[in-house]
Amino acid sequence: MKLKRSALVFCVMLAMFKPVFAAEPMHAMHQAEDSLGLSEGVRELLKDEMQAVQTAMQALLPALAAGDWAQMASKARSIRDSYILQRSLSSEQREELGRVLPEGFKMLDAQFHHNAGMLAHAAEQHNGAVANFYYSRLSEGCIQCHSHYAQVRFPHFAGSAAARQEHAH
Repeated sequence: MKLKRSALVFCVMLAMFKPVFAAEPMHAMHQAEDSLGLSEGVRELLKDEMQAVQTAMQALLPALAAGDWAQMASKARSIRDSYILQRSLSSEQREELGRVLPEGFKMLDAQFHHNAGMLAHAAEQHNGAVANFYYSRLSEGCIQCHSHYAQVRFPHFAGSAAARQEHAH
């Protein structure tokens, strides 16, 4: 019974989040990045990271629904380890990120990568319920970040409850 209920939750989540993953092309990301005032090099790193996260998130849900623990752990670890702030940045780029990125963005990013690590751990333990929880936390992190920092790329979030809640914090 528990497994059937989990499968239903996965299907509902896929239906809910598929539009987020199938959103506008990545070239629209430049508009949102420009609003942060990032240099071209840093924008490219951010774009690369967002594309990698999107690909991993798209692979996670079917792995979770199928109980493919190894695939799930691998994809979750790849998200966890993709910290843009920990990449091999030049000292100028590191300073730029520290200066330009809002603290709220940095906090959401840190929480997102922590949740990815927790999802990897849950997958390694073959714990579907906990893995499902952390997958939902990752999706929630995407929504929070996009609704607050990428409304140009994700205009449907403009005026949304998620955006209003984030602005209240």
